[in-house]
Amino acid sequence: MAAHRAIGALSETDVREDLKKITLPTSILHGGDDQIVAIEFPVG
Repeated sequence: MAAHRAIGALSETDVREDLKKITLPTSILHGGDDQIVAIEFPVG
């Protein structure tokens, strides 16, 4: 049940504004075939 809730939280949470707050060089790894948390954000 906890895993099911975690998937829901990941798929419904928009973290784009949080990503903008990162001020240090950071590597964000994301799978291109991720069907649960499809992420799209501009690079740069």
